[in-house]
Amino acid sequence: MTKKVYFGFVLIFITAIIILSCSTSRLVREENVILAKVNNQDILLKDLKNKLDELNYYSTSPEEDLEKKGEALDDLITDQLVKQKARTLDLSDDMLFQQEKDKHMKKFLMNMLYRNEINQEIVVTDQEIEEYYREHPYEYYLVPDKARVGRILIKIKGKVNSPDYPRKEQKALDRISIIRQRIINGEDFSELARELSEDSWSAKRSGNLGYVMRRSIIPPFEDFVFFANLNELSQPIRSPEGWNLLIVRERIAGEKSELDERARTKTREYLEKEKQNLRALEYVERLKEKTSFVFNEYALSCPDSLISNNPWVLILNQQDSIWYNWYRYVWEAYKKDIKDDSLLLEYKKDILINSSLVINPLIRQEAREKGYLNLPEYREQEKQFTLTWAEEKIRKELKNEISAYHPDEEEIYDYYLAHRESYPRDSSIHVYHILLEDSLLAEEIREKIIGGAAFEEMAKKYHGGIEIKGNTSYDLGFISDQTMPEEFYKAAVLLQEGQVSQIVRTEYGYHLIKLVERTSSLLNPYKPGIRIKLEKLKAQHLKKEWEEKLREESQIWVNEDLLKNAKLNENQKD
Repeated sequence: MTKKVYFGFVLIFITAIIILSCSTSRLVREENVILAKVNNQDILLKDLKNKLDELNYYSTSPEEDLEKKGEALDDLITDQLVKQKARTLDLSDDMLFQQEKDKHMKKFLMNMLYRNEINQEIVVTDQEIEEYYREHPYEYYLVPDKARVGRILIKIKGKVNSPDYPRKEQKALDRISIIRQRIINGEDFSELARELSEDSWSAKRSGNLGYVMRRSIIPPFEDFVFFANLNELSQPIRSPEGWNLLIVRERIAGEKSELDERARTKTREYLEKEKQNLRALEYVERLKEKTSFVFNEYALSCPDSLISNNPWVLILNQQDSIWYNWYRYVWEAYKKDIKDDSLLLEYKKDILINSSLVINPLIRQEAREKGYLNLPEYREQEKQFTLTWAEEKIRKELKNEISAYHPDEEEIYDYYLAHRESYPRDSSIHVYHILLEDSLLAEEIREKIIGGAAFEEMAKKYHGGIEIKGNTSYDLGFISDQTMPEEFYKAAVLLQEGQVSQIVRTEYGYHLIKLVERTSSLLNPYKPGIRIKLEKLKAQHLKKEWEEKLREESQIWVNEDLLKNAKLNENQKD
């Protein structure tokens, strides 16, 4: 290759790099162009593109693209206005905010301290991983050990806390012991299981439980099943249901996995977690050692029935108080677990100081003493929580209005009448009516009907303003929105059977309407859909009103040319 050709390639390469660099630089500059200003706060072109991606908008046509860009920009402007308003919102009287902020910041403070004081520099060596692998072989089985087991169960009948439960437990033990002796004396396990076992599922199968996996059964069962000799009969084994006899018919060894990279990673994560927990326990113990505990021994010793006014039960370092109502939940849960409510005072104290009621305040006190509340990270989190709460409170005004709206029947029929071409003809109502030329007379007749006069008699007498004996022209039969004036149909369709309408005016005069019968409306299946459409339209209307109110007295400028020429992503798929 000649020098001239070589330098030619080099020149082309350098030119390409310069062009690419200039193109990238120009793209970055374009992304940072100001698209709009909201009270002197910039919205950049890249903000619009990010919002379009977030909304999953892509290019379809110039007209639709402009509409999508306008909608996305409106959202950005609204977001900015909400943020600006949130910064000025006074939350000092918002008690819920104060409570939630306190709860959030306490949790954040504890996480900071845990991360910085406890969760630092946890190291797990390869040697520790290999030792754990050797000492816990059953945790590394791809296919666990399994065994085919026979079972005979004698249940303990009755409730655990009943006075005669110990007697019933002994009775069940005596029965299972007799059965065991019969098997030792030569009787067949399967036959006795089928005859005497109170485990109905396995009894039908001669006591056969099938194959059970290691670590899939309760520990007392596992201790026997995977260590006993084949066909060895167990001693009576206690389970939650009662007393059991087990026999192992067959055992199949599992397949153990190698300590490969995946197994190493899982073991390392587990051991790191174990070390973190151990370090956390040690850390808490050190905190407790330097803590001053002042107990209210009277409150801790008294029965619940003698406690009133929620007294304090413990004070930590003369700072934080633990109250009886909080302590009671811990104590009740503990009593439920141990089924004993007569523990000594010292045990109650021990339960209390080892509960989260004490440990969490101790950690927060330590964090305060070490200056965590003054760290920029803490201050920024506090600021961010306040701002987020304020923004949500502003937006909640709109959400509450939207959720409070529920279209009624009249609104549904209004929508139906306005869009009747999209729905089947509804002729589900049978009505009577009285047509009059005088509204005062119509009111007088209505009062008589409400007072007890029969609608039919009034119709016969006054229909058309004159008495028409024997005429049934007041009976219109089943009507639809296409056979009657809209105001007449709407008034009729909203009535209950037997109900008489208010005076309804149409081009024909003044009507009194009575709903005689309603059959299943063809419109009923469409009402849920109409209701959803109305809710959506209402939400759009309320959102528009809310945004207009938000924009009052705000200075908003938009670079319309830049908005028009901004490109939407064309690579997204449906």
